[in-house]
Amino acid sequence: MADQNPKQAFLNSLLKTDPGISEQAFQEYQIMLEQKLSTAEKKFRRRRQWTKWMWIATVAVFIPGFAIATAAPPEIRPFGATFVVVGIVLFYLALLRLIIHVFFERYAFDSARNEYRDAMLLELTRKVDTLATQMARHLPQ
Repeated sequence: MADQNPKQAFLNSLLKTDPGISEQAFQEYQIMLEQKLSTAEKKFRRRRQWTKWMWIATVAVFIPGFAIATAAPPEIRPFGATFVVVGIVLFYLALLRLIIHVFFERYAFDSARNEYRDAMLLELTRKVDTLATQMARHLPQ
């Protein structure tokens, strides 16, 4: 203890004086985190589906449009060109959606999952500490 720096000693003394939270407050916190994780998971799944269906729609519009624009009779070719243009617009929208999904929405779900995991580790640590103090009281000296 003598080689411990003053900042670390101060932090340890603060941790010793911290009463912690009650079991009921921790259970409420855990329920809130579970709901937050469930909501984040549903949003993530729904947004992933949107991204997937945008790419499917892009392919479903572009390929038939390209086929009509190149292989159809001259009277129908303008409709194919319109589908190609709509497919190109959908491509850029789907690309933007994919970038948003990969770089932003995925991390919101990951942070909710990490927060829940940290709370579970905290609960496990609390239970281990409680068991250790109970065992120390009941063991003969």
